[in-house]
Amino acid sequence: MGKKPLIDQLHHEDSWRLFRILAEFVEGFETLAEIDVPLVSVFGSARFGEGHPAYALGYRPGYPGRGGWRP
Repeated sequence: MGKKPLIDQLHHEDSWRLFRILAEFVEGFETLAEIDVPLVSVFGSARFGEGHPAYALGYRPGYPGRGGWRP
């Protein structure tokens, strides 16, 4: 037989872990909503290192804001 499907490998603790992750997203978005200036959030991935082409695609849009740039 092959591997068990991932859904069969879930445990009770995994359900609560999902709720904790969701709570972090909610907290983050609520924090961003309190900022009273136009803004853009760029979310990235830890899967790519700085030398990967996809890293530059995510980094470039956020770079102007580093110097306090405002439209």
